[in-house]
Amino acid sequence: MTKTIKGSVVLITGASGAIAQALIAGLAARGAAKIYATARDISGLVASDHLVPIKMDVSSDDDVKKAAAMAGDVTLLINNAGINHNTSFMTAPDLAIASREIEANYIGPLRVTRATRADRQSWRRAEPADDPGAGEPAVHGILLRLQGGGAQPDAGIAG
Repeated sequence: MTKTIKGSVVLITGASGAIAQALIAGLAARGAAKIYATARDISGLVASDHLVPIKMDVSSDDDVKKAAAMAGDVTLLINNAGINHNTSFMTAPDLAIASREIEANYIGPLRVTRATRADRQSWRRAEPADDPGAGEPAVHGILLRLQGGGAQPDAGIAG
């Protein structure tokens, strides 16, 4: 990402996991002004002057809308939430596992991005994260589809 972290107001999804904890520490060390840390279970997240835990499931329209309303000043979005059942879709007994993974890893980032950037003119050209994770191919595809409008950049989106 070319976006400056110092002074940024960040919203990170999936904040209870180890990757997010490392990202949060790195963001804080680089001077993020505020970090909204969202997760389905926020019991392990400790609120501070710079960290604001928000209960949110990326598969819930209501949760995402509420979180976006609480975090209206976000300048950098990190779509980190995701799941991987490590199960072959072809040998699974039904499509439930595939559906859950698609919901969390593809629809979830789209839902969060749309909610946090309701004014589509404020979207900037999305850039994939420097360190791709398990959901990177799907998130990269959605980031490409979020590009558009030719508006001046004011908020970053990371997958």
